[in-house]
Amino acid sequence: MKPVKVISVMLVMISSYLACGDNAKEALSDKAETVYSVKYVWKSNEWYKNQINLWKEKVDAHPKDAQAWYNYYKANRYHRFEDLKSDEIQVLLMDIINRMENEIPESFEYNYLRGVHTPNKEQEKRMQYLIKAYDIDPSRPEILYLMVDYYDMKKDLPKRKTFYEKLYNSKDLAPGLLEYNYNVLMSVEKNGILITNGDNDTYPALLLQDVFDIRDDVTIINISLMQHLDGYLESRMERKNIDVDFERLPDKKDGHFLYEFAGYIIENEPEIPFYFALTVYQDFLKQMDGKLHITGLAYKFKPGECDNLALIKKNIERLFRLDYLTYNWYDDHFVAKKITQSGLNMNYVVPMLMLAEHYKRSEDVTKSNRLNRLVLTVGKNADRVEQVEHYIAEKGL
Repeated sequence: MKPVKVISVMLVMISSYLACGDNAKEALSDKAETVYSVKYVWKSNEWYKNQINLWKEKVDAHPKDAQAWYNYYKANRYHRFEDLKSDEIQVLLMDIINRMENEIPESFEYNYLRGVHTPNKEQEKRMQYLIKAYDIDPSRPEILYLMVDYYDMKKDLPKRKTFYEKLYNSKDLAPGLLEYNYNVLMSVEKNGILITNGDNDTYPALLLQDVFDIRDDVTIINISLMQHLDGYLESRMERKNIDVDFERLPDKKDGHFLYEFAGYIIENEPEIPFYFALTVYQDFLKQMDGKLHITGLAYKFKPGECDNLALIKKNIERLFRLDYLTYNWYDDHFVAKKITQSGLNMNYVVPMLMLAEHYKRSEDVTKSNRLNRLVLTVGKNADRVEQVEHYIAEKGL
């Protein structure tokens, strides 16, 4: 079975969609609406700007309303999200938090946000705020993500597991996210390293490992935590008994680091497979052209040839859980449902079309058509059916 290269044009379309969210024109409300985390719902800059004005009216009229402050903060955070790290935005957000301190210092919202904005190097002070927020309202799921990170860095894995159990029981993670991340883990060979991008491709996978013992042989490394949390990557390598000479590698925030790190592992630990989740932004991967081989919902990093079609076939036909793509058992209670259907699930299109093309060449029309129908369902749920139909026609399927 010959190795098959990635359909790069489709991958660019998908990654662009994931990076930008749903840009469809949306009506602006004259009422203040709940501002959800962008890991659940991604709105336009115009929508966030409108909500900034509406929530400002609320906090001005009701300065002791913690939820009004929280939504006002989030609207400001997600408006021009691409500029979040700029001094201008950071000063604006800190000003909001300082005003919250004056009005609602004993609230969950203030202590949580103050903790989030306390630098990691001030870990003790940071955790004082976060633990206080947790004590005020332990039912709030947003604090649980930071608690699992904290106990992870303290190497208190039983405590980390406890908080992942709390996160699971909070039902904050849409079932589709767990299904998707299950299939990501199944895309990685035994004892592999998996580089992930953000919340939606990291925490659900780690939860599956901690709570359900699913593929805990896979070492998950989140790019953002790697870049901003001192000792994070080192602790991951220590747990895997890998001795890395970081003096030989660029700074972790350097654009070349991931490429050099992957190459270092392949050279010095050749028995350990190295993978990138398909959700990793293309800017991190552009140096790796010709070395990434899609295996399902992940790329295998391997210089030279790779029989990735065999891996795709095994993963899709034998290991993946796919019923959730066709049968929607869940109601709209889960705010992350839309971003799973319209964003993440589009990552199935490429490997499934590759396998459908293989089956067509093998004259197995039944299997080829079955995959085509599933891909069209994914496209329909993502409001991208015309684009998917175009690629199916382009491949002669």
